[in-house]
Formats: sequence, structure tokens, C-alpha cells
Amino acid sequence: MNDKHILNRDEPQLLDEAIEWHVRVSDPHASPSDWMAFGKWLDQGEAHRLAYDEVCENDLGLDGLQENPAEGETDEIPSTPVPANDNRKWQVGLGLVASLFIAFLFWPSGGSPELDIFQTAPGETRVIALGPETRIEMNGDTVVATDPANPRFARLDRGEAVFFVKHNESKPFVVESGSFTLRDEGTVFNVRNAEKLFSVSVSEGSVRFNPEQEQQLVKAGQSLTLTDGKNPVLRAIEPEAVAGWREGRLYYDNAPLSAIAADLGRLSGKKISVADSISDQRFTGVILVDKESEAMAQKLEQLLGVRAENTDEGWHFVP
Repeated sequence: MNDKHILNRDEPQLLDEAIEWHVRVSDPHASPSDWMAFGKWLDQGEAHRLAYDEVCENDLGLDGLQENPAEGETDEIPSTPVPANDNRKWQVGLGLVASLFIAFLFWPSGGSPELDIFQTAPGETRVIALGPETRIEMNGDTVVATDPANPRFARLDRGEAVFFVKHNESKPFVVESGSFTLRDEGTVFNVRNAEKLFSVSVSEGSVRFNPEQEQQLVKAGQSLTLTDGKNPVLRAIEPEAVAGWREGRLYYDNAPLSAIAADLGRLSGKKISVADSISDQRFTGVILVDKESEAMAQKLEQLLGVRAENTDEGWHFVP
């Protein structure tokens, strides 16, 4: 988010590559193999996704790179010279991010009305591309459904995902999750539906919560949270906190331990449970997820005021 501009200035070759990919997949004749290759390029790491985000946001004079622009088509943004780079490498290196898998749904699927279901295991992440400027990044232990016939729709059945959406006023992007509906108004937003807790947090633009009922607008720097599907609470947050799980950071404001344990398990891949007597104990602060299990357990004990008992698959929090 805010770090991407610094990162991309330090690695300008990624902007070159991102521009090439933006031109390539924006072509209406892009093939499934083009989309698969694009996904593998994104698969190389966070820096590639941030570079592509910056290209989408700024356009970087992409119109001037089109070999055969349509007649009468005009540039909305003045062209910017793009440095040549004859040594670009498109090696994908899937082993670099072994837990990240990617699926592309933008080409025809035979007209099947069935939804495509994508699922991640705890500790696994996944990216779904719904077009050159719209994608979904799934956290662990998450289930997302998409419609091959409608790239402006997704359903979050369980877990957590962040949505990067190119706004279309005439056809807004819609997310359904349980009994709730979200409609984008040009935005980047994170949705979580787990452990009796539903939340949507917005870092850019805004979303409309239950547009046919409450019509609650959630703006950038805000989060809407419901517990047991009731009593929506709107509060201010730091935009950098949205989808912090992507960088191993979990932000909380008066959250119950039961929800925190679910988040930790989703991100770390461990099975984490909480004793009933402290499941509603509250915590406010930031947790940095550490890959070192022993160090992480000690940190959690200090932060949460609990004891983390080792189990075969993870930890059990007790008083």
C-alpha cells in the first residue's frame, strides 16, 4: 500500500514488466495461456503485485504502448516515455512462493451457470484474477466462489480475502458473504467472515454494506464489524491495517480471543484453540506473526495474557 512506491522506485525493472503485462492482458484477444503466464509472474512475490497495482493506478502512459490502437481512441492520461529493456526475463519460479496458487476465470467457460469454488488450507494463500485490474487475494482457511459468466461477482463463504476492484459505475462489483452483501464504489477492501465475526475494512474508495437494506457506507480508513450478525459497529482505522495479514500483521480493537485464535490459525497453518473460560477475553493491539513457533508462542503469551499449551498440531490457550 503506502510502501509500494518506495519499493517500485528501488526495483524499476518490475514497473517495466508490469507495464508489459498490463498491455498484454488488457488486449481483448488475450488467451488463456496469456492469463496463466501473467498469473505466474504475479506468483513471484508481493513486489510483483505491488508493481502491477501501481501501473493500474497510474496508467503510466500505457495507451502509447498499444501497437494498434482503435481508431478515434484518445488517451485520457498523457503518455509517459517508458525505458526500453531488452533483457526482461519472464521466468516464473513457482517454487519461490510454494503456498501461492493462482486461477484465472476471465475466458469463456462453456456458459456453465455453476460457480467456481476456490479453497485454501490454513497457512496457504491464493490469488484469483477476474480481469486485468480486478483480483482477489485469499488468506488461509478461506472459501471463495466466483461466477465464470459474471466477473463482477464473488461470494466469500468462509475466511478472509482482500478485493482489488476496478470500479465500473454501470456495473459495480458485488460480494456476498453469508446474509450480507457488499457493493464496491471504487475500492480496495478486506472482508472477513469467521468465528461469528463479520467485518469489512476499506483502504481505498468505499463500499456499501447491504445496499438494499441498511445502505451503510464504509469509507477508506473505516471498518464495519458485526458480532453474531448483529449490532454493526463502524470505527476509524489506519488504512495500512487493512489486509495486514498479507504482511504477517494482525490488528485488533477489543477483539475476543476466539476470533484472534481463528486468525492466527488461518495465517500460520496451526490449529489454535481457546479454553471456554477465556474465549471472550478481549485484546487491542497488533500481533506480528513469527514463523518460529517457540518464539511466537512466547510472544502470544505476553501479549494476550494467556498460557499457550503445545498440542500435536498447534497451541491451546488457557488462563
